Amino acid sequence: PDFLQVKYIQVTDYLTRHQSTIYVILALHLLGLAVFFGWRFYRLDYNKSALNVYNQVEALALKSTDPKDFKPLIEGYKNVTAKYPNSQATLYSYYKLGNLYLEMNEVDLSLLAYEEFIRRASDKDLLKIFAYRGKGYCYELKKDFKNALESFDNALKFPSGTIFEGQIYRDMGRV
Repeated sequence: PDFLQVKYIQVTDYLTRHQSTIYVILALHLLGLAVFFGWRFYRLDYNKSALNVYNQVEALALKSTDPKDFKPLIEGYKNVTAKYPNSQATLYSYYKLGNLYLEMNEVDLSLLAYEEFIRRASDKDLLKIFAYRGKGYCYELKKDFKNALESFDNALKFPSGTIFEGQIYRDMGRV
């Protein structure tokens, strides 16, 4: 007999003997794929919904430049963080909250928002540099110059922070 015929008979014999085990393994793989893709679609929809709410707040932010008008923005960003706590939109909402609170001279709230952003953000996120700078400004307003310098120094530690070295050193010099 031909080599391929022998191998074909061996494979079909093996498949016939272990048919139930093969079906179980195949079913488990299909179930795993279904769970994986189901989770991916759920996360995509979750992030899309969060981004829609975030974009609505951002559209409102374009219209309001007066600190008196910041209350609806703050509520909008807080809404994003409450409804979608594990989304990318929540991450950026914390950053925006830090900026808004700083502009309103709510220094402690600004620090909390910046710290939450820094805790959640990846080290590759360029906004982390600005969050550290924001923390530095907050500490400067509180006259806590040691922590202000530490925050500015943290901003310098990022490789992408070299673009902003001049501004960061200026801030450190001012402090």
